[in-house]
Amino acid sequence: MFPIAMACVWAIALTWDTPGRMWLIAALFGLFVLTSVVALLVLKALKNNPQVLLARTRLEWQKNRLLLDDLLARSGGEANRSS
Repeated sequence: MFPIAMACVWAIALTWDTPGRMWLIAALFGLFVLTSVVALLVLKALKNNPQVLLARTRLEWQKNRLLLDDLLARSGGEANRSS
């Protein structure tokens, strides 16, 4: 973010004594507003359409948890029998 801010300051400094200064400031403002609107739309789309990857990961973790519970129950039972 800092390099973007410095580039904007540099561009405004270059046009400070010219009639294009206000046009540049308005264009930068418009660019930032447009970027914010696009980011908002993308975040809204991601929020409405959750990723399948996380659901699959949760399902796999549940399977692994059941497998580990079963393995631990078996190993704990055999260890108690041998002692």
